Amino acid sequence: MKQQIQTKQVDGIGPVVLRRNRRARRLILQVRPGQPVTITIPFLVSVKSALAFLEANRDWILKKLHTLKNHQPIPVVIDGKHPVQTRTHRLELQPVAAAIIKVTVRSDTISVHYPAEHCVTDPRIQEGIAQGLTAAYRIEAQQFLPARLQALAERYGFRYNRVTIKNLKSRWGSCSGLNNINLNLHLMRLPDELIDYVILHELMHTRIGNHGPVFWAELVKILPSVKILRNQLKTYAQRGFLDSVLVGH
Repeated sequence: MKQQIQTKQVDGIGPVVLRRNRRARRLILQVRPGQPVTITIPFLVSVKSALAFLEANRDWILKKLHTLKNHQPIPVVIDGKHPVQTRTHRLELQPVAAAIIKVTVRSDTISVHYPAEHCVTDPRIQEGIAQGLTAAYRIEAQQFLPARLQALAERYGFRYNRVTIKNLKSRWGSCSGLNNINLNLHLMRLPDELIDYVILHELMHTRIGNHGPVFWAELVKILPSVKILRNQLKTYAQRGFLDSVLVGH
C-alpha cells in the first residue's frame, strides 16, 4: 500500500518527514542516525494532531538529536582476527579464487567465501557477513524463542495466541490486540536474563495493553529486577542493535 509523504521544517528540530500509512494503528515518532525526524501517521489522524504529538515530545526529540550528534557509534567490523561465535554457529571466513561473495549457513557454521584480492573489511564482504549472521540468528531464534515463550507463559499463567519471529528494526518485541506476539530474531544477541525480560514484558501485554503504573507493578511481581534489566536492555539499543523509536499511544 502506497505511503503519502511530505516534509515540514520545524523550528529548533529541522526537517520532519510526515509519512501517512494506512496500515499504521498509531502515531510513531522516529529519530535515526543520518535521517530526518520521521512521524508515521495513521490514515484517520490529521497532520495537525501529528504535529501536536511532535511538539509534546520535543524534549525527547532534542535529547535524541543531541545524543546522535555527539556520539558517533563505532562501526562493527569483523576483521577475521578474532573468532566470532553466536549461540550455536561459528563464523568461518575463507578467501577464494572467485569473483563473488558466497554465504552459506549450516547447522553450526556460517561460511563466507569472498574474493581473495579483497580485504575482509570491504563493505560488500561485511554486508555478506551481516547477512550470514542474521540468517544464523533467525535459525537460533526459531529453535529457542517459541519454546522459551511457552515455558514462561505456563510458569506464570499467561495465555497468548501465536508467536512470530521477525527481523524487527525498532523493537525487541510486540504484542497485538489479538495477543499475537512478535519477537525480534536479534534477541539471540542478548543474555538469557534479558531475553526473559522481553518475553515477560510482551506476555504482560496480553493482560495490560499500556505501559501505565499497573503494568510495571504487575511485571515487578514476577520479575523484581525489572528496572535493572530495563536499563541494561537500553544499553544494547544504544550500541546500535535497534534504532531509537518512540511510539504514540
